[in-house]
Amino acid sequence: IPRPDKMNEAVAVPYYRDVVKLGTNRELIPYSLYSLGKYHLELASDYRAGITIIQDSDLHIAELDDDRAKIAALKRRIRELRGLRRAHADTAQRYFSRLIVEFPRDSVNVPEAYFVLASHYNVLGKPADRDTATTYAKALIRGYWHSPRYQDALSLLAQISFQDARMEYRDPAKHHAHYAEGLSYLAWLAREVDAYEAAEVPGVTPETPPMI
Repeated sequence: IPRPDKMNEAVAVPYYRDVVKLGTNRELIPYSLYSLGKYHLELASDYRAGITIIQDSDLHIAELDDDRAKIAALKRRIRELRGLRRAHADTAQRYFSRLIVEFPRDSVNVPEAYFVLASHYNVLGKPADRDTATTYAKALIRGYWHSPRYQDALSLLAQISFQDARMEYRDPAKHHAHYAEGLSYLAWLAREVDAYEAAEVPGVTPETPPMI
């Protein structure tokens, strides 16, 4: 079975950079900034995956074999990949930050940037990363309730709350607080789905969603 064609986003990167550098087409700059940020963030994720593979397979086998030369080489490679991951993550952050600061009224690319950042940090899995993901997701629903990503952000916030609840299983009060928060986000999401469907009914005007 032939594989479906996959777009090579790297081909367009120089053109996005030219659009941003020239600064003459204000209509294309926001999308170019978003595309550049997303491209570098995906590269950072790829490097992170490569680090995990080396640590879980090659390095583990080398340590079992006590192959010191190979262990040293693999650790050097891991350090190199970590440096590349940080560099691309920082570059992505700069592009996204510029988009958010310079084009706050962009109703398409800014919420997409918030959601991409929230999803990226949530995948990293550490408590501090989930806090960062929560910040981005809340920024999305606070300022861009009309975005198609609005409901996705609510779903992500519910997921993060349930993850936090699992992490706090030893503290019943915190566990139940995070669990209740997750349920509230799901209830909010259900309400927004109903409002979205009501908007399709002639003569029905749903209320503006509440803010956090």
